[in-house]
Amino acid sequence: MAIKWRTKVNVLSIERKNVSVTLEQIDDTDAENVKVLKTFSILDALVDTPERRQQVLDELERQYNEEKQNVDAKASIVGTLAEDIIVAAASWEDK
Repeated sequence: MAIKWRTKVNVLSIERKNVSVTLEQIDDTDAENVKVLKTFSILDALVDTPERRQQVLDELERQYNEEKQNVDAKASIVGTLAEDIIVAAASWEDK
């Protein structure tokens, strides 16, 4: 699996120097069927100073970390439930 990142930056206003940003984690193993695994976005951000550009990076990182925490939390809730269900179903067949 070839996991990569790709970005899309659209200029919303030249005068104001604001943009929209999309960051996607993709699997491009099959070039004809690229799969988007994760998406993070900022709809409107000023990028007229180095500090504001850093804010864009910080916000994308915040979104990434929040999504990672959600995945980890869901995994801890589910745990081995799927495997437990399969074992239980197999035991029902034995009865």
